[in-house]
Amino acid sequence: DQRLSILANSKSALVLDVSGVSFIASMGLRSLMTCARTLGAKGGKLAIAGAAPNVLKVLETSGMGQIAPLAATVDDAVAAIAG
Repeated sequence: DQRLSILANSKSALVLDVSGVSFIASMGLRSLMTCARTLGAKGGKLAIAGAAPNVLKVLETSGMGQIAPLAATVDDAVAAIAG
C-alpha cells in the first residue's frame, strides 16, 4: 500500500482515522493533543482524518488544527504529513 510506504519512510508519523467517532469529550481531546505534542517533540507528526462535522468543530475550536493537520480523508492526512 502506497500510504504505508510513505509513512514507513518518515521518521515518525501517525494518521488517526476518526471517521467512526460521533462525539469527543475533553479527555479524548486532551489525549489527541498530548499524542500530537509528544510526536512533535520527537520530530514526528500526527494527522487526524475523517472527523464528522460536530467532531471537527470541537477539534477546530480547541486549536487542534494548529497542532496537527485535520484532513477530510486518510489519503489527505497522509499527504499532509508526508512532506
